[in-house]
Amino acid sequence: MSASAPHPFPPGGVAVVTGGAKGIGEATVRLLAARGLRVAVLDVDAAAGAALVASLAPGAAAFFRCDVSSEADVAAAFAGAAAAFGSPRVDVLVTMAAAFTYGRVDTASAADWDRVLSVNVKGTALAVRAALGPMRAARAGAIVLVSSITGSTAFPAFVPYSATKAAIKQMARDMALDNGVFGVRVNVVSYGPILTEGGTVAHAAREGRPLADLCEELSSAVALRRMGTVDEAARVVAFLASDEAAYVTGADVPCDGGFCRIQASEPRPGPA
Repeated sequence: MSASAPHPFPPGGVAVVTGGAKGIGEATVRLLAARGLRVAVLDVDAAAGAALVASLAPGAAAFFRCDVSSEADVAAAFAGAAAAFGSPRVDVLVTMAAAFTYGRVDTASAADWDRVLSVNVKGTALAVRAALGPMRAARAGAIVLVSSITGSTAFPAFVPYSATKAAIKQMARDMALDNGVFGVRVNVVSYGPILTEGGTVAHAAREGRPLADLCEELSSAVALRRMGTVDEAARVVAFLASDEAAYVTGADVPCDGGFCRIQASEPRPGPA
């Protein structure tokens, strides 16, 4: 084995990040671009996506408005990325796009289920399917699916969201098995309490409580006793996507500050 470490990403490599315009997605785009990848940013928020690309070095990224639950949108975004970067290659795919739909099984509506399943489960599958063609042709590629600790730990009134995050974990295991023969790795990162606008801030607003109180409650449930940052969350994705994790596939990697079970007599706070 060579004593020198491999370059973490292929020269001239291309990454696609769904839900990449804000939050952890934005931090991931910035980090992957800083590490030499050209990044296609897919998101429904055109203003945020365009602003992100404009803030990066010329040619480092391109934005494509994309609703990942739409097969046509996903196909158009991947075609646009191929045109923008002059190649259909996809070296890295990160499926960050998510719908934050909560509720109990008796309170979640059919529309709630349609939305969360369409974005979180079908949207993930459509993005992976679009990336697999060039990855299989190159016999190389890294896919990082984004899940949550709610996919393996129960939280009150989180049924629709938690169900989709559990599905993503199983999808990753199956996809890793199906695609290892092509040199394609598939892993999951499961986030815990990360301070984000779409997760923590929205959760506090939905419950009508101060953000600081929710963050304090969440922090008390993890070993590190603090909220995670989007930059910390992005670094886990970058590791799994890089050649430094070349022999890692089918893994579910927690990024949760050492989440600790709260006593059963106490209600668990919702994570990011």
